[in-house]
Amino acid sequence: MKPAIQITRTGLVIAERHPAHRLVALIDSALRGVGQVMFQDNTYTGLLFLAGLGVNAPFMALYAFAGALISSAVASLAGAETQPVRQGLFGFNGALVGIALPMFLPMTSPAIWLWLAGGAAASTFVLAFLMRLLAPWNAPALTAPFVFVTWAAILSVHALGHIPAAAPPPPALDMPLWQLLPRGLFNGVAQVFLQENPVTGALFALGLLVNAPAASLAALLGSASGLLIALALQVPAPTLAAGIFGFNGALVAIAVGHTFAPKARGALFFAAAATILTPWVQLALSAALAPVHLPVFTFPFVLTTWVFLLGMPVFFDRSKPPSV
Repeated sequence: MKPAIQITRTGLVIAERHPAHRLVALIDSALRGVGQVMFQDNTYTGLLFLAGLGVNAPFMALYAFAGALISSAVASLAGAETQPVRQGLFGFNGALVGIALPMFLPMTSPAIWLWLAGGAAASTFVLAFLMRLLAPWNAPALTAPFVFVTWAAILSVHALGHIPAAAPPPPALDMPLWQLLPRGLFNGVAQVFLQENPVTGALFALGLLVNAPAASLAALLGSASGLLIALALQVPAPTLAAGIFGFNGALVAIAVGHTFAPKARGALFFAAAATILTPWVQLALSAALAPVHLPVFTFPFVLTTWVFLLGMPVFFDRSKPPSV
């Protein structure tokens, strides 16, 4: 008889013969959920992502893991199929909600834990809704549940009269370009989890490398693309160094250029085009959301990826002519 728990190159395979095994499986699912923030079904990637968070802010690692654990547990209790839960597909939005709510809500413990638990649980049901809604187009929900749940939480707090004070302008940054560019490059990857720390970004890139070297390269190229376009647009140096224009491009590059890329000639052209377009989408959404004091989060990535994934079959699927 095979052992109940086996260690593989991507994580644990668990027979779940009794409650202790199911608990270990849930923890492994949550770690995979953290990895799935950047499309990686890999426990070790999730651990490296948590290590990256811990380097910058230890409590953020705890919040991310708790969010992934809660959303995965809720999906399992609600009757979701075992395989997607075990792959972390119900955990990554909860992980991001777990990080964002403590950052953007003017709450303290234990109230923030109530918001975090509720938000992570809600992300599971929003994900289920979007999966059904997008199924006819075979489109993924991506991080849209995280964005919608966190926006709703922020607006709810606004309705209670607790409008967070505006963030102070970033301090002037006197840094030569040769220092600014690598800092902005790795911060762009770190900002996928809302972190500003180049060491964090480097650990995230390493986490991607462990599971899929091409995804790590795509993330760095996507971050570099956003950084260079923002530089050309004369975005202030502190914003460049913080990686604000890199994280959505990093996610788009992984999604369109690696995870969902069709095996067809010209696919890399679409990945490049999507990545280059992303900073302009981010600027437009930032302007649109400014009056209601909402951050864009990863919605530029979601919107750009949907546009390209839904549009690519027109060019790659020759089985039927496109209807105009």
